[in-house]
Amino acid sequence: MPSCCTDVNIMNNTFLSIIIPYRNMKSTLPYMLNSILNQTFNEHEVIIIDDNSKENINDILNSYKQLGLNIRYYKNNERNYTLMSRITGIKKARGEVILFADADDRLLDNTSLEKNIELYNKEKSDVVHFKMAIIDKDGHIKKILDEANPLTTKCYNDEYIKLFFSSDISCISLCNKIISAKLLKNINNNLYDVRFNKHYDDLWIYLNIIDKINTYVGSNIVGYGYYFIDKYHQGIPDRAISFFKCCDEIEKKLISLNIPKDVIIKFNKYKSIYNCIYMGKFCKFLYTCTKNERNKYLDILLKRNDLRDIITSIILSNGMNANKIIDIFNIINAR
Repeated sequence: MPSCCTDVNIMNNTFLSIIIPYRNMKSTLPYMLNSILNQTFNEHEVIIIDDNSKENINDILNSYKQLGLNIRYYKNNERNYTLMSRITGIKKARGEVILFADADDRLLDNTSLEKNIELYNKEKSDVVHFKMAIIDKDGHIKKILDEANPLTTKCYNDEYIKLFFSSDISCISLCNKIISAKLLKNINNNLYDVRFNKHYDDLWIYLNIIDKINTYVGSNIVGYGYYFIDKYHQGIPDRAISFFKCCDEIEKKLISLNIPKDVIIKFNKYKSIYNCIYMGKFCKFLYTCTKNERNKYLDILLKRNDLRDIITSIILSNGMNANKIIDIFNIINAR
């Protein structure tokens, strides 16, 4: 089995670790494994971290091992959630580079790994970012998320940080990036934070490495398919509650990066990281404040042009009852 190597001039010597956190996705895992198997690049290992699933997937694993996939499977003794599974995968990885993947997604373009590893070697970059698409359950592309992404060039740390915070939301994903294993292993012991256990783990990991990326290169290859609809609509209130818990820590991390607020523009009309922080803080008020306090906070938010979108998004995200929704919109409409 290839091991993490130091010679990056020959593509075949660059060993890739693909880390897949897994929990009860037996019906979709074969799609991801098929998409890996069909890649023209095969110098890789597939590390599956099973988060204490109820399902037995030995039959699936054995069938793909027989087909030639180098699979290493680990099962948590108790549920640890996604962040801890990623951390475990980083510790287990033997590759020089790491790609994170989800068990209900799939890789696109059978040559994408080969071309992106080749680019990694040619440019000697810490990160290769390739394009991501939303796919349907059959794997058909519905939308390319970063079709106009400016991150399609080689750049260095300060320039990359500015581009990252002014580009499309898919840049936050870990799954459309080939990342130096050394970079991830160097920060791995400091990654765990219980607030990011279930959601926003990809954002948290990336915010912890972004200021340590020396060189970065972007690729035009649409190499990752994200099954967006199914995951997004499952447990949205849970995602919102998770953000309440972690938004302050995200803001501290952004402050520590010394990024001007005017650099952090928008992912789309109302989904920048800073807007999300305001959304999280706003939701905390909705659950705890008096009506006078709520009015005061709305006065602050009303200075933002995208207030209605922000509040609409949060109301829907939290599954609030009808009376709460009417109350909030009455306050808004009264202005």
